[in-house]
Amino acid sequence: MIGKRLLALFPATKSTGSFERYKEVYRTGNSQRSQSHYTAGGKDAWYDSVVAKLGEHSLMVTFADVTELNTKARELENKNYILDNIFTHSSNGISFGQVIRDQEGKIIDGKPIMANKAAIQLVGIPQDLYFSKTSVELEPNILNTPYFQKIIHTMDTGEPSLVEYQLESTGRWIEISLSRMDRDHLIIIFTDVTEIKEIELQKERLIDELKRTNAALEDFTRAASHDLKEPLRKVQLFTERLQDMLATKMNDEETILMEKVKGANKRMMLLVEDLLSYADISYGPHQLEEIDLNEKLADVLSDLELVIQEKGTTLTMDKLPVVKGYGRQLGQLFQNLISNALNYSKPGEPSAITITVNEINKADVPSHFIPDSNHYYLFQVKDNGIGFNQEYAEKIFNVFTRLHRRELYPGTGIGLSIVKKVAANHQGFVYAESEEGKGATFSVLLPRDA
Repeated sequence: MIGKRLLALFPATKSTGSFERYKEVYRTGNSQRSQSHYTAGGKDAWYDSVVAKLGEHSLMVTFADVTELNTKARELENKNYILDNIFTHSSNGISFGQVIRDQEGKIIDGKPIMANKAAIQLVGIPQDLYFSKTSVELEPNILNTPYFQKIIHTMDTGEPSLVEYQLESTGRWIEISLSRMDRDHLIIIFTDVTEIKEIELQKERLIDELKRTNAALEDFTRAASHDLKEPLRKVQLFTERLQDMLATKMNDEETILMEKVKGANKRMMLLVEDLLSYADISYGPHQLEEIDLNEKLADVLSDLELVIQEKGTTLTMDKLPVVKGYGRQLGQLFQNLISNALNYSKPGEPSAITITVNEINKADVPSHFIPDSNHYYLFQVKDNGIGFNQEYAEKIFNVFTRLHRRELYPGTGIGLSIVKKVAANHQGFVYAESEEGKGATFSVLLPRDA
């Protein structure tokens, strides 16, 4: 290299501008420091160089390879650019705050030191006031809020916090994320959730209103049913007395009409009783108890003994578990399911009813239900009766729903509604599967880990 010309060794010296700097240093005698990007000869490097004049005719050039340093600097610059854009253009409010402590180190206030445009807009406070005043000056009641307590918790423990807060300045709701930077500084990211909060509050109001309406309706049903029972009993009594008094004087047509009056009155009394049962199930609270379902089922079968004998019914039953629940309601559940199976048996054929129980997991619950428990008991009551079209499988659980004429299959259309209500009261579900002429299966899911 000694004795060779500079441009012969480093032809890129001119293209980088270094040669002109050398000439200027030679002319003025003033040293210069600069960085240059060198790409000749397949190289791609950055050099930091110092040029100084030595004597009358010489220059001294010292240089260091700063390629790695420059690369990291550019990466840092890009990251800063990205972060700056996120900070500037984010729709979420981003603020950096400093806590204010008393002499004992207790946090008593705070002060924003930097915030993006979204933050200023969300809090609804002019920028000059936002940065010139403390948190307590901006929001006088902030010290007594869960928000301020979360700030203390995050600064004391280092654990991030999430909290909702309603701004005094605008009345808007914001969701705030808190993260500690160091002992006295934190990052505050907040999102306007006013619309979501208003929807939630409206939903709560509607639920409360619905509960009040349902309670009023249940009160009315209960009161009306009680008030109807006594007049219906009197109608039944007077009709029977009148029939006895006129027994020898009535012709066949009059006798038939009298029987129709008695039948209609009896159906009305059954309807009132079922309405009272349905209203009673809607009432609470009830005390959860350990219920042996085998005992409940035995009571039900005892009550239905005559009908079971008349139908020639064959019963097959699994041993049932002990569950936590409402004893009277669970009795009504089995009473109505078995009564339904007996009522819709095939005329002239012996009926068969099978009662089974299995344990299933949450994943096995039918997809149209949303289970709250991880484990369930699956109770199934299967019969060999007339069945029904599967398209009515949900409709039959509605109050007063009947698929057949009352003359053929008596009933009020409330029994399966009671079953559904009892299952719901136990955080469970009920559904039916059937095919016309091939019987039906009613399935009840009750939480096993209640």
